[in-house]
Amino acid sequence: MTELHLELADELFSHSASKPEELSQAILTSAAIKLYQSQKLSTGKAAQLAGLSRIQFFEELGRAGVNLYDPSPQEFLAELELL
Repeated sequence: MTELHLELADELFSHSASKPEELSQAILTSAAIKLYQSQKLSTGKAAQLAGLSRIQFFEELGRAGVNLYDPSPQEFLAELELL
């Protein structure tokens, strides 16, 4: 297993209502969403990175305004021809 350690300045928490665990979860979820958007991770792997179930990850995608299905123009035209 590969580990990633982040050192965060204490000042990040002094003016924030977030606890370190909440900020850590938010960072992982944001990274997973970005990696999914850039097609570097599948929904399953992104959910795993975020420590969420796939359903929970889908919900996070919705909150972030990220479409679960975002076909390329070619994929859209191919599907349109099937109709």
